[in-house]
Amino acid sequence: MTLSLSPRLRVYTALAAMALIGALALGRPDLAVLATPFVVLLGAAFMGAPLALDGRLELERERVLEGESVRATLTVHNGGGPARVEVRPPETDRLRTHATAIEYWQSAGEHRAVAFELTVERWGVLAVGPVVVRARDRLGAFTLERTLGGTQQLRAYPRVDRLQR
Repeated sequence: MTLSLSPRLRVYTALAAMALIGALALGRPDLAVLATPFVVLLGAAFMGAPLALDGRLELERERVLEGESVRATLTVHNGGGPARVEVRPPETDRLRTHATAIEYWQSAGEHRAVAFELTVERWGVLAVGPVVVRARDRLGAFTLERTLGGTQQLRAYPRVDRLQR
């Protein structure tokens, strides 16, 4: 799990610090007035609830034939503050998805189910997951990136014509 401060907020912090230090060092109150919006933004960003996401990955079925699709559902629970969530479906060389990143707004305490189709390219025992999820708070000040759902096993069997060859 990675929780990071946005580059924009780092710049705002540096600007506010330079303006406040300059106001004290030079005795110029107008520099303190210039720093006020940045300080207010920083205060609002740090007063918000921290980002906290948890999730569970479920497959529609555990067995498929080569070339078939299976529906996967990621249930995301937001235990922190409201966030803009981006879900990136898992993809490997044997498991393809046509879904792009799925983005939505999730309120605090809300459960949301995100579904996507996975197509099995080759037979075998396949590991599905985990799903990469990225969340940003309301101001875009903090970003959380983590994997959710763990790994599920999917057994893909060869098609009949492959077995007959």
